[in-house]
Amino acid sequence: MTERGPIGMTANSFSSVSLDPPLVLWSPAISSRRHDAFADATDFCIHVLRAEQLDLATHFATNGEGFETFGWVPGPGGAPTLAGCLAEFHCQTHALHPAGDHSVILGRVCHVRQATDTGPGLLFERGRFGAFAPAPDPAT
Repeated sequence: MTERGPIGMTANSFSSVSLDPPLVLWSPAISSRRHDAFADATDFCIHVLRAEQLDLATHFATNGEGFETFGWVPGPGGAPTLAGCLAEFHCQTHALHPAGDHSVILGRVCHVRQATDTGPGLLFERGRFGAFAPAPDPAT
């Protein structure tokens, strides 16, 4: 959340770092117009998108504002929380480290919500969006 309202960014990945304490990381480019908002944030939320949420991912890849288009509420720490995602990781910023032309943002996971209804997640690989497919059953 910023002084102007909620801001978002599509990230191509995030990673688990630690279970105790629960930490995740992601790495925004320093050249991004939204870098400083996230580098200065005390709280943020990572959303795992559904395959059918491609419009949301492409919107926030180019535009950090426009949350009213997709529907949101403040999360447990105040960070904007989008509706209908497969999972949410509500985090407090734990550390920020310079890493070349990116920053590494470590977040301490304070709250997790997983959707009760499952479905394919949105995937970004080699510059393209797609959906996760279940692995074949090795018993068949």
